[in-house]
Amino acid sequence: MSQGIFVLLLISGGAVFNTWRAVMVARRPDLFEPYAQQEPLSIFSPRFRRGMVRGSAPMAVASWALAAFMCTAVVMGGRTAVSADSLLIAAIPLAVLVAGFLMAISVAAFNRPKWCVPRYLRDEPGAWSKRAKQH
Repeated sequence: MSQGIFVLLLISGGAVFNTWRAVMVARRPDLFEPYAQQEPLSIFSPRFRRGMVRGSAPMAVASWALAAFMCTAVVMGGRTAVSADSLLIAAIPLAVLVAGFLMAISVAAFNRPKWCVPRYLRDEPGAWSKRAKQH
């Protein structure tokens, strides 16, 4: 169980960082370019990395959902019989995790949905949009 708690702390630290970055990107337009250039996913194209920084808010939600899922895994870790209620409690953060991750990918690729992109970045093309390929 102690390894599970350690992993939970690591994941929670990542969620705190992702939340901080999402708030900074949304509130301070001058930080977007430095964050986009420092994005650790360097295997992707620069346009896709910019998109991942634009999608910081849904990625932060996905990070917190992963932390909640890990919390349920740590709590239910040693049980051999799991009730239907416990499975539902574990399924909710898992569904939010998948939705948040897919939304972050959608923002990076197509800059959609617009409501989870900072206002000053809503006119940028997504990495896979037709408009981006023309530039």
